Amino acid sequence: MGDPQNRHPPDNRSYLLRAVALFLGLGVVASFFFLFSPTSVQLGPTFQVSLVVAALVTATSAVGIWMQKWWGAIVYLTFTLINQPFLFLMGWWNWGAIVIPGLVILLVWYKSKALTR
Repeated sequence: MGDPQNRHPPDNRSYLLRAVALFLGLGVVASFFFLFSPTSVQLGPTFQVSLVVAALVTATSAVGIWMQKWWGAIVYLTFTLINQPFLFLMGWWNWGAIVIPGLVILLVWYKSKALTR
């Protein structure tokens, strides 16, 4: 049937990166549910459009991080750097807007050797 030693994933695979991607994916799902909430409607169409764009870019980076590709990490880092000033200028910035992406970036950087090109 096969060698039992082949049941293990290659050493360069990181379950931490998969967990980060899953966390990002759950955030994307939550964003789409929040899109139709009264609070989102009250914040206006600019907020709703930016929420959809953020969810789509985050979903793209989550797929890349799940596949353990460099481009997933680069997309997430770039989007975070662009999104922070936007959130601040729009008045939507809070500490969670920097702490959570900062933790994600640190965890991905910690496991960056597992990322492939």
